[in-house]
Amino acid sequence: ILVLFLWFIAMLYACFQGVRFLVFLSIPLGIALGWFLNDVFGYFWNRKNKWGALGSAGIPLVVFCAIFLNMGHKISLSLYPLMNDTWYKVLNILSESTPKDTIINSWWDFGDWFKVVGQRRVIFDGQSQNRPQAYWMAKALLSGSERESLGILRMRNNGGNRAFEIVDEYIKDPLRSMLLLESLVTLESSQAREVLSDFLPGSAVFEVLILLFDRPTSAYFVVDDSMVYKIGAISYLGNWNFSKVYIVQNFNKEEKDRILDYLARLGKNKQEMQRLYQEA
Repeated sequence: ILVLFLWFIAMLYACFQGVRFLVFLSIPLGIALGWFLNDVFGYFWNRKNKWGALGSAGIPLVVFCAIFLNMGHKISLSLYPLMNDTWYKVLNILSESTPKDTIINSWWDFGDWFKVVGQRRVIFDGQSQNRPQAYWMAKALLSGSERESLGILRMRNNGGNRAFEIVDEYIKDPLRSMLLLESLVTLESSQAREVLSDFLPGSAVFEVLILLFDRPTSAYFVVDDSMVYKIGAISYLGNWNFSKVYIVQNFNKEEKDRILDYLARLGKNKQEMQRLYQEA
């Protein structure tokens, strides 16, 4: 009982860290249920009440089977291959009509299809969805600014996460580096050069500008209507607000004007930063 209780409490706590841990609750609950039914069965059996014993074992068995069979039937009806004829044709068209060094931009769900059937490289896939590419692609999809989306996609296609690595090599603060990059992808080349010059040496500025503004050799952006139903996950990632994080982290460390001036130096809209500061 003690082991099951500790297991249950531990897994209940884990559920609040990630919904997937709910599956581990079924083990202590299942054992406890079996234990309970066994004791009820034994109670009737020891009193020579065979009908009571059969009922205590049979009724729960029938009820649970009915519930699980019904659930299994519903789930099986909803299962179908994500790959269909239309996708297969599109992937073959990509394979036949695009250069071999082409990079396909899309959400990670389709990444393996592009690699295996389309024989083309991707920004990210199911094996690399935990990398910064996931945030940037989500932000590109959600952005109301075409310039920002294009800036993000150029940066991703030209060098993956290389622009961030160069910037952070000199700033040595991942949060500040992210804030700077977020601003740069919305600017013109000349404006970006001016902002970068305050933080990086000339050679590094030149390298970052190439990654941000050079046109990728061959890149395609592919979407389909199933992405509408993935917007919850896309929004969760793409709407992270690093400016808010910076303000909150420095709220009790620095004066208001100093915080807002620094964010303005990074290219952030001062009125928007003022609003976020007031919220904090």
